[in-house]
Amino acid sequence: MHTIETLNNLALQHYENFPVGSFLLPKKYRNALHLIYSFARVGDDIADELEISPKEKIDLLNEWMTNLIVANDNKSEYKYFINLAKIVTEFKIPMNYFQDLIDAFIMDANHSQPKTYDDLLFYCTKSANPVGRIYLSLIGKQSEINYKLSDYFCTALQLTNFIQDLSIDRKRNRFYIPLSEENGILYNHSETINTLEVEKIKIINNQVELTNQMFKQSKYLIHNLNYPFNLELALIWNGGMRVLEKIKQIEYKTHLSRPKLYWYDKVLIFFRAIKSLIWKH
Repeated sequence: MHTIETLNNLALQHYENFPVGSFLLPKKYRNALHLIYSFARVGDDIADELEISPKEKIDLLNEWMTNLIVANDNKSEYKYFINLAKIVTEFKIPMNYFQDLIDAFIMDANHSQPKTYDDLLFYCTKSANPVGRIYLSLIGKQSEINYKLSDYFCTALQLTNFIQDLSIDRKRNRFYIPLSEENGILYNHSETINTLEVEKIKIINNQVELTNQMFKQSKYLIHNLNYPFNLELALIWNGGMRVLEKIKQIEYKTHLSRPKLYWYDKVLIFFRAIKSLIWKH
């Protein structure tokens, strides 16, 4: 049985074993990001990993959010939520960003293929964009232009994940490419039919191009931030762009396999990130 107490302990484990970066950032910001990551990670686990009914998942997700609200009112008994609420208060992070994440996880629990590209972008406003806005709140860089650029950036990252994970998501019956874009072709498993294979590659190519344009629209955000935040963002931005290049290298066949980043790709990303800080174009 999954209870808030067990999920609270899981969140603390995620916090203590944060798998990636922000190594460039001062400890104050790293700790805040780790706590926020844990909130999202547990929510994602509830939606995608627990073998319970969609209704039970949604009830747990709503309870997960309620506990943050309660902690923000200084009424929680759980260590994780107490610590997260302190971060929310200290950095004045709007609570609706966390609610948006919960809304996205609820959409995942009731997963259905988006019908249109606009439907997919709406999902990203819940699942991805709040993360960027929380980050801007943490570093004190909230502004309308930064919100807009951050939304482009986070959506582009989310779309990149969907494209690169296509072969994995298909096996899990997770369909994120809109029906209007793939017309029932991309998720057809008849790989031996050459005409379908050609159409699938065209569809993925088109998604890569749309995502590439969104990355380019977001790039100026790097120059709106101060060090070390601009360097971290430049690394992530160039990492996303490199994944799109790797997808092109495997001829857009992500419905068959996931592209891989090797050590030399990471070196290239680093030098491109430095270049991004020097040149604005």
